[in-house]
Amino acid sequence: MRPHAVRAQALAEFALVAPLILLLLSAVFFAYLYAWHAFTVDWALFTGGVTAGHYQSPGPGQGLSAIIWRDLQDAFSFQVDAQRRQVLGRVTYRRVTSGPLGVLVEERHRGEVTFYLWRFYPGPQP
Repeated sequence: MRPHAVRAQALAEFALVAPLILLLLSAVFFAYLYAWHAFTVDWALFTGGVTAGHYQSPGPGQGLSAIIWRDLQDAFSFQVDAQRRQVLGRVTYRRVTSGPLGVLVEERHRGEVTFYLWRFYPGPQP
């Protein structure tokens, strides 16, 4: 059995290290959330451009259905230019929230992608 002094020292060391471990774990968790957001935005931009590039397709709604955050869905725009036979997809998103301990956390996504229309063009090639 250990003496009380050794157990008290272990408790004091734990009390010193526990906040640092908690801070590190919360930083890893917030980094994971940001990476998940960023990956979802990239994937929706890609799939939205691909689906909008199909002739007579349901459009980019299929790609945007991968995003579960409604405010992030509204940041997307897809434009089909039939004359040049291309699709231009854009996303611009910025949100500032109050994080832990009152720290302001800014989340920003910006991207652009161009796809050329394919699959059975109606009419002759330009």
